[in-house]
Amino acid sequence: MSSGKKMRKRCFFDIEIDNKPVGRIVLELFNDVCPVTAENFRALCTGEMGLGKTTEKPLHYKNVIFHRVVKNFMIQGGDFSMGPKLFLHFDDAGNGRGGESIFGGTFKDENFEMKHNEPFLLSMANRGKDTNGSQFFITTKPAPHLDGVHVVFGHVISGQEVVSEIENQAIDKNSKPLVNVLIANCGELVPQIKPKEKDKGDKEEEKKENVEVDQAEVECTIKPEEIPEIPANRFLMRDVEAKDAANKAKGTRDERIRSRTQTTRSGRKVKGRGFRRYRTPSPGDRKARSETPPHWKSAQSRTKSLSEALKPEEKEKIEEKRFESRDEQRENRKEFRENRDDRRYARRYDDRDRRREDRRNDRRSDTRDRRDEKRSERREETRGKQREARDEKVREKRVDREPRTENNNKSEEVNRDEASTADVNGIK
Repeated sequence: MSSGKKMRKRCFFDIEIDNKPVGRIVLELFNDVCPVTAENFRALCTGEMGLGKTTEKPLHYKNVIFHRVVKNFMIQGGDFSMGPKLFLHFDDAGNGRGGESIFGGTFKDENFEMKHNEPFLLSMANRGKDTNGSQFFITTKPAPHLDGVHVVFGHVISGQEVVSEIENQAIDKNSKPLVNVLIANCGELVPQIKPKEKDKGDKEEEKKENVEVDQAEVECTIKPEEIPEIPANRFLMRDVEAKDAANKAKGTRDERIRSRTQTTRSGRKVKGRGFRRYRTPSPGDRKARSETPPHWKSAQSRTKSLSEALKPEEKEKIEEKRFESRDEQRENRKEFRENRDDRRYARRYDDRDRRREDRRNDRRSDTRDRRDEKRSERREETRGKQREARDEKVREKRVDREPRTENNNKSEEVNRDEASTADVNGIK
C-alpha cells in the first residue's frame, strides 16, 4: 500500500508480555491520506514533543500498556496518562480514559476515506465525534460498523503474529489483560537507500561503447511519406457552428439530469438537483447490516448510572442540594396554601358584599320601576280625566248653542208681534 510518489512513514513497537520480549510490530502510516493523524502518532512514537499541555506527562508511547483486548475484534492502547492530572474527570491510571494529542487535548476527525474492511488496520480510538487523542487500536478482523466513526490512518506490515498473541491473552471482566502487555520501545523507521556499486569491468565496457559510437558514422534516412503535412493557417477562422452542433448533439445539462433515474430502490421519487446524500433503506437492508459485536453488548451491560459513577463527596453535595431544594419547595407550598386560604376568605367576603350590593341594587331598581309605573298610571288617569272633561265641555258648548238659536228666533217673532201691535195701536 505504499505510494511511489510519496514515501509513507513507518513506526515500530517492541512488545513485552509479562516482562518477556515477544517481537516487533511494524506499522505503515497513511500520511498521504491522513497527514495530521499520522503525524500525531509518529510524534508520540518518537517522543519528540516533550510534555503534554493538559496531562503534563511525556508525550510518548514508551512503557505504555495495551489496556483493552477483545478477541476477534481488536487490541487497544495509547493511554500514557497517570495520576490525577487528567484532562478528563477520571483519575484511574492507564484505564483507557486518558491521554492527549501532541496538539494539546483532542483534535477533530480528519477524514473517513479508509474503511475497516480488513484485519490489522491501525485506527484512532475516541469517546465521540472530534475527540481524538493518543489512544489507538489495531483490528484483528474486518469491522465495517466502525466506518464513519473512527479514523483509519495505518496498517500492520509485519508482526501480525505478535498482534495475534496479544489478542489471545487472558483478560478480566473489563477486557484488560491479566498480565502487562507493554510497549518496551517505540520509534520511527527511517528508510536508508544505499547506492549500488558498479564493477570496474562494467565501467570499461561503457567507455568502449561510447568510443565506438563516437567513431562510427551516423546516417539518417527520412522517408517522404513520414513527413507530416504543413497545417493550414486557421488563426482567424471560427468553428462556431460546428461547436454548436456538437453541443446540441450532446444535449444540455438539464436534459442529462432529467434522463437519469430519479427514483430510489424502494420506488420513491427523488426531487431536486445534484447528488443524493442519502438513500431510502429497503426492507432487505436490515439483514445486510452487521450484527452488534459482543464487546459492545457487554459494555452496555456494564454501564453505570450517574449516582454510581460520582464520588461520595459529590454525592453528599448533590444530596444536600436536593434536601435544600425540597425544603424550599415545602416552604413555597406552605406559603402558597396560606395565600390561597387568604384569597379564598377574601373572595368569600368580597362575594358576600357583592351579593348584598347586588340585592340592594335590585331592590332599588324594583322600587324605582314600581314608582315609575305608578307615576305613569297616574299620569294616564289624569290625562284621561282631562280628556273626558274637555270632551264634556265641548258637548255642553254644542248643546248650549242649539237652544239659544231657537230662543233668538222666538224673541225676534215676539218683537215683530209687539211691533205690529204697536203699529196697530198707533194707527188707532
